[in-house]
Amino acid sequence: FQVKIDRYVVVHDCGPQINPMLVEGQIQGGAAHGIGNAFYEQLVFDDNGQLMNASLMDYLMPTALDVPTVEVAHLETPSPYNPSGVKGVGEAGAIPTGAVFAQAVEDALQGTGLEILEIPLSPGRLFELVQEARSTRIATPTPVAGPGRVLAIEGSFEFDGPPEAVYELLLDADVLRGVMPGARAFTLVEDGRYAGTMEVGLGPISAASFDLGVTVSNASPARGYTMNIDARGALGFVAGTARVQLAGVASGTEMRYRAELRVGGTIAAVGQRLLDSVSRVMTKQGLKELNRALRERLGAAR
Repeated sequence: FQVKIDRYVVVHDCGPQINPMLVEGQIQGGAAHGIGNAFYEQLVFDDNGQLMNASLMDYLMPTALDVPTVEVAHLETPSPYNPSGVKGVGEAGAIPTGAVFAQAVEDALQGTGLEILEIPLSPGRLFELVQEARSTRIATPTPVAGPGRVLAIEGSFEFDGPPEAVYELLLDADVLRGVMPGARAFTLVEDGRYAGTMEVGLGPISAASFDLGVTVSNASPARGYTMNIDARGALGFVAGTARVQLAGVASGTEMRYRAELRVGGTIAAVGQRLLDSVSRVMTKQGLKELNRALRERLGAAR
């Protein structure tokens, strides 16, 4: 994979510009350093700790062909800590660049399940990451038809207990209220039907409140069930189905899950990548807490 930078914009505040030409040069030079960190520069060591690219023959650096002209927007807020009101300059080009391009590459490769947690992103390494994501991804964006966005969340998790205990725990409203991220209330209304409220933060939305309804169907004790999920609030809705399957393994119980959820309203405007990331984090966090509750319950029973 080869990355092409279409546009790079830097907004910074160094206070009053004493020499605007030098400021422009500092920003452009900082951006060049940042692009080098994001895509080229890396110290490579062998298994014995010997540096493998100690010269510029082997150490990659960006050239003038690799660094675009940076568009700069200047803000000038004088510093109160010195007579001239000046601040440092150049960091806006260098420091955030790796994270900025990692997220830009994720957006460009939307649909592959890729989550980038490292730099530099050489063409070879980026190809490896995409291949790994395609083979092990947990959440895959689904093309949206109509208003809103669609999340397809799937994966597996191993619990430290038998299927019967896991199944019982998964349907216990009191336990679920304690382990679900953002849950404020969750009760069993009648057999197979639950109701509650949740608060979830997503990017610029600090706390979106939802009235949550869950209906369980196709239940097979100790083996699995289907959930119909409907959560609605002032900032939008999340609705769809989830299928849970349980199977005994040597270490306890393996749970496989797949959910297809439509997200609409204001909350959907945060973007597909952020929705995918938050759904992965919340799913993993909830399952880990549920497993902890299972261990405590089994320990108390003994």
